[in-house]
Amino acid sequence: MEPMPVQADCNKRKTLWIAAGFLSVLFLGDRILARIDWPYIYGTRNTCRLKWDLYKRSTDAPTVVFLGCSYEWYGINPQVVDSEASRLTGAHVTSLNLSSSAASMVTNHLIVRRMAESGRLPEIVYLDISPDATDVSQRGWLQTGLRAFGEARDLPLAAAVGNVAFFETLRSAAFRSYCWWDDVHIAAGRLVIGAPINPTMKMRLDDNGWVEWIGGKRELPASAPAPGDAPPHEGSWSTLRVADPNGAALRRTIELLTGANVSVRLLEMPMATVAPPWDRHDGNPAYRDFVKAATAGLEAVVLRPPPDLVRDADFFDPVHLNTDGANKVSRWLAQDVTAVLAARGRQPGLRALAERDTPAPP
Repeated sequence: MEPMPVQADCNKRKTLWIAAGFLSVLFLGDRILARIDWPYIYGTRNTCRLKWDLYKRSTDAPTVVFLGCSYEWYGINPQVVDSEASRLTGAHVTSLNLSSSAASMVTNHLIVRRMAESGRLPEIVYLDISPDATDVSQRGWLQTGLRAFGEARDLPLAAAVGNVAFFETLRSAAFRSYCWWDDVHIAAGRLVIGAPINPTMKMRLDDNGWVEWIGGKRELPASAPAPGDAPPHEGSWSTLRVADPNGAALRRTIELLTGANVSVRLLEMPMATVAPPWDRHDGNPAYRDFVKAATAGLEAVVLRPPPDLVRDADFFDPVHLNTDGANKVSRWLAQDVTAVLAARGRQPGLRALAERDTPAPP
């Protein structure tokens, strides 16, 4: 019988080899998955990457970019914005909807940072500031952006806003595309049945970044929660602080954009009358105080839709617009786009019309 120390050494070496093999497979698998052009499947982190790819593939910087969570993702149709704004200005206006489900302010900040680094910034950025997108208690929402875009250069942001973000960025820097559950969905769609699948929903994604439901119909609840009902994560709404990750990211995003002469519009998307009070912009005092503190001293306009712009029939659930509602909001936003371009003195349509109507010199 071998001495016990020899057996212990063998077990230790075996454990080390297994660990090294696992890490090697994980690392190589990550690199392979990052290079495969997977079909589109719903998954928040992969969606963020997909939206950034839309921006990188654009030949010229768009006139307008929409950034936010699923409220903007489903609620703004860039095709409608483009056609209506182009009609109003008399020139070609282009927009991209880079919003994605569960995108937090950290997610939006990292997208804006990459836009700035590309050297191609839009004229206007509409930034969703819903209570959900600013709720720091939702750790998964904070990590969405870091897992989609996290690199070593993002450490200063993460280190400044807390340990969770710091260590998540370290992990993302080592395994940028290793989002295992999302990739399981993608692999199933590609390898098992050869088509995009999702256990809860299917959607159609247009080239300009707008998505609409193609699955089953969802119904609005008969009534809103009672005023005394607690939110799903009780206590989170009373702890919104500007120093938290989403607050810090919101301020940095506004500062970066306005410093580059980009007009920033902080957009509050409409919600159905049966939406929970803690999700509503007008029913959440902690959110109101947060927005006021986070934007103090910054050049950003809070844009609220008219109360009669949409009806409950324009929603497919209490907080997400359906196609009809999205088209109404998009036409309303096109008017704001036109007004902002005019205020900037850079309304291409008016210049084009003036040049067209000016007689040529003899």
